[in-house]
Amino acid sequence: PVGLASSLRLLKELNVPLSSLGTRCYTSLLTCARSPWEGRKINEMRNAAGIRSDEYFWSALVDVYARSGDYRGAEHVLDEMLEESRAEYEDAQHTFRKNDRVGQTKASRPIAIP
Repeated sequence: PVGLASSLRLLKELNVPLSSLGTRCYTSLLTCARSPWEGRKINEMRNAAGIRSDEYFWSALVDVYARSGDYRGAEHVLDEMLEESRAEYEDAQHTFRKNDRVGQTKASRPIAIP
């Protein structure tokens, strides 16, 4: 991995504003992370930009921790992923209820998330 600083320097040289990055770009940045600290920083940048994560992003973040041998950190990331997924699910459920579409869907029963 080339590291976060080198990646961000390249984006700056190319005049790419961080606000234009999407989930896949942040996932790509994670593959450049040399340490869990850099991975955590990329996750903070993604959150600050209001970019949603996906399963590839979380997998890449877990990989950053695993490559460094920090398995407790990787477990913590999995817990974060579950919490964010739960929050997104509840937001979607609220939106459906707000728009009175719950009765129109086939699966109107809430799905239990462990």
